[in-house]
Amino acid sequence: MNNRGILFFGSWIAIVAMLTTCEVATEEDQEDGKTDGTTDTVNAANCANHEEASDYVWESLSVIPITLNGTSITENTDGASVSGSKLTITAAGTYSLTGPLTDGQIIVNTTDKAVVRLILNGANISCSSSAPVYISSAEKVIIVLADNTENYITDGTSYSLASGSAEPNAALFSKANLTLYGKGSLTVTGKYNDGITSKDGLIVKSGTISVTSADDGIRGKDYLIVRDGNITVTSTGDGLVSDNTDDATKGYISIDTGVMNI
Repeated sequence: MNNRGILFFGSWIAIVAMLTTCEVATEEDQEDGKTDGTTDTVNAANCANHEEASDYVWESLSVIPITLNGTSITENTDGASVSGSKLTITAAGTYSLTGPLTDGQIIVNTTDKAVVRLILNGANISCSSSAPVYISSAEKVIIVLADNTENYITDGTSYSLASGSAEPNAALFSKANLTLYGKGSLTVTGKYNDGITSKDGLIVKSGTISVTSADDGIRGKDYLIVRDGNITVTSTGDGLVSDNTDDATKGYISIDTGVMNI
């Protein structure tokens, strides 16, 4: 599917729209010649995404606390390790991140098939040389914006990348399916390139999300789905974009409802 980007000028008070629908033709439509098998297949495939009801349910007793202390990190779990101001999560689970992290990084790198949840509970994470939040490998990651909290992710104007690599290239960067959810707020400042990027599917379930970016604001690859939320994007490139050019059933944007200023 060709690149599909959206750049809105001005304010949209509310959106109740589907930019790409998930309708499968009825037998009557087929008899009337209104559609064909290819269209049916594409629309049916577009309905598939990584969202499950269980994504938004977890046991409070299972939450693993992580305290960010400016230039250091405090944790007590076998599922993560700390090196200086860098936290690497290597096991599925639900992790709560609280406090400021100055010039540090949160990395998710796990082969577990279960969900990784990152609860941002008043977190302020910045990194001057790479993505402050970098999801390198995971089955699925849910970023939870804890109720009534303000959270911040800020990168620098240049990244130190491995030779021959162009990634990560966003302040919040994921190579796995990613969902944003919660009743808190998240402010993302992408000075290097994009604000929020997923190289798989990206779902905005809810939350107050503000993105300022040097290039694109919020980017998915297989799809970008907005279920709800209060979203503000100020970008030099596209506001919302999904760009899978290799699969005709993917690379789409779907907006259920929301309040947007893009």
